[in-house]
Amino acid sequence: MEEIKLTSPFTKVGIVIGFLLVIAMIPVFIFVGANQQFHFGMLIAPIMLAVLIGLVLNLVLFNSDAKIVDQKLVLKKMFRPEVRVEFSDIENITSHRFKSTKYTKVKVKTENKSEKFLLMNKLSSLSVSNIDSEAILRSHWLH
Repeated sequence: MEEIKLTSPFTKVGIVIGFLLVIAMIPVFIFVGANQQFHFGMLIAPIMLAVLIGLVLNLVLFNSDAKIVDQKLVLKKMFRPEVRVEFSDIENITSHRFKSTKYTKVKVKTENKSEKFLLMNKLSSLSVSNIDSEAILRSHWLH
């Protein structure tokens, strides 16, 4: 039974820490805003905080652990059961890179619906594992 890991081992830890930091910023914004006179920054800061919360929630909801086991793609979202699909069930693979992090979006057909999964990987010389999940998935998907 061959297993190929497609995601970094510390992805979930990083997301949870990021989520806790963003949540910890809320009382700081309230405390700082309550002790000052109104100014333009008081309008911008909550908008920026809302965008950060949205981005982190998107990561929490769609980020997945992924691996290939016995020629099947195994995907596991943070709060969902594991999904096993054939490579022929992959509908689309897209990716983009922000600094040294590569975000690979995989859209697969599960039962009667399409579901999106997000795979995150650090691509730098200092990272624990340099995995290009997009290249690995595309090589399996095309066969």
